[in-house]
Amino acid sequence: MNLYSHARILVVFSIFLLGSCQQRVVQDETLAASICDDLNGMVDSVFNSNLGAKGIMVNVIYGDGTACTAIAGLAKEGTTLTANHPILIASNTKTYMATAMMVCIENGLIELDEAIKRYLRDSTVAYMNRAGYDLAKITVKQLMSHTSGIYDYVDDPIFFELAENDPKHQWTRAEQIGLAMQHEPLDTAGGTFEYADTNYLLLGEIMENLTGKPFYQAVRELIDYEKLDFDHTWFVDLEETPADLPERAQQFYTAYKVNSYDLSPTFDLYGGGGIATTISEMSSFYHKLFNGEILSRSGSLDMMKMEIPTPDTKSSHYHFGLSSAETAAHKYYGHGGFWGTTSRHFPELNITISVCILEKDYGQLRGEIIESIIRNQSD
Repeated sequence: MNLYSHARILVVFSIFLLGSCQQRVVQDETLAASICDDLNGMVDSVFNSNLGAKGIMVNVIYGDGTACTAIAGLAKEGTTLTANHPILIASNTKTYMATAMMVCIENGLIELDEAIKRYLRDSTVAYMNRAGYDLAKITVKQLMSHTSGIYDYVDDPIFFELAENDPKHQWTRAEQIGLAMQHEPLDTAGGTFEYADTNYLLLGEIMENLTGKPFYQAVRELIDYEKLDFDHTWFVDLEETPADLPERAQQFYTAYKVNSYDLSPTFDLYGGGGIATTISEMSSFYHKLFNGEILSRSGSLDMMKMEIPTPDTKSSHYHFGLSSAETAAHKYYGHGGFWGTTSRHFPELNITISVCILEKDYGQLRGEIIESIIRNQSD
């Protein structure tokens, strides 16, 4: 019996099985353990066929509460990878940032269609004015949906040249925004979809203006990590590392000759990325978001899932800190990250799957693993 047959039986048990509560709990626990064993077997098989991936981490949360984590490989040379090893989640951070901004909107601190000019630092306004941006027309919604027309500092050739030749370079947020502002706008505000980390750095500045706190502290408090038991989620270098965790797993992008131990975290830290967490806690964040445990208004999540049309009709399938697509004929919402991470929530199945491949060059395994899980779940 495979992993997904067990999952279906577990659902049947929860609805129809008669007998004492104690007997039912024992049987359910046995089935849950079997589900997790099968997931571990699948991940071991994938890893053994792709040893260059260096390490694979998978977490699945089912609608009935069953949660499984499967791990294979090394956290670093000589150290076995475990479920407790934190990872950099890179652009998965954007979902946290967008969620925190939605809480600001729920709290009446700002409006979605409000222009951003009054909420930015004077130095940032000066940068953007010189570059030709009309800050009276760029809105919060456009930043969150990457429809602002703002150039991405990541696309400047200097950015990756420094990453390769001077990996310890200590970037500042102002420096990265300034790099983006050396380029003219890509389009007028709302004119096109162009993914840009710069948008989320600006959201961080706005959040600081709204709350009077550093953006990383604001994100923690707005999402309410304490209530959600997110004890192992933090912005690296900006917040204290949880004392009960091992050293972060080493993540690689061999094609660009960089890895997460040698590359300064400031490379991707100020809202476009920057969060480190465990694979299970990242999954829990997405699962709780889509199950109504973070945003307080019923329409807020629907708002996050809006796709913002642009005149050039470019299909972005990007929403507010979330992208959408289909896997095995099931629609999902989620996000991916530079360091080989992804989290996807499938509303129809109420399943959340998070994957990290420690070697980005093997990043295609993320989609293959998730597709295998969903296809078998649907059989």
